[in-house]
Amino acid sequence: MADFLNDLENISQAAVKWFTNWVRSLRRLPQPGRGFTINKREIAMGKWLYDIVHPGPSPANDWMKREVEISVDGVVRELLEVSPKDALVSPDVWFDEGTTVDLRWIDSDDANPANTSTPSEAFEFQVNDDVPPPQPGMGGVQNKREAP
Repeated sequence: MADFLNDLENISQAAVKWFTNWVRSLRRLPQPGRGFTINKREIAMGKWLYDIVHPGPSPANDWMKREVEISVDGVVRELLEVSPKDALVSPDVWFDEGTTVDLRWIDSDDANPANTSTPSEAFEFQVNDDVPPPQPGMGGVQNKREAP
């Protein structure tokens, strides 16, 4: 009889844990969309600056904070907080040439403790030198003389 009661207690604890996790999943914010990059420019040999644009506003009414998780070659480098009203994460996020970058957005609401969304799908790109040098200026003629 004692074994039966222990089994019943374990089953009830597992059921309560499952139900609690299920309720928490219902309170999660919608997943943010994917962002993109614009205005890539080289700042030094092999170092590139990017402007990163985050997805549009969250459909959640109580969305208070957005963060972008920046991973370089599979390792999280930093977590930047983004104002909900801003379009750009940062005009000057730099990466080394030849690296692979993943960006994921996470939204949080104003609950205490905050509820967070699942991270967005990753926006992945390779940092390459594919920007040509500027067009040369116009040349001219310096001296005009008659050929012998």
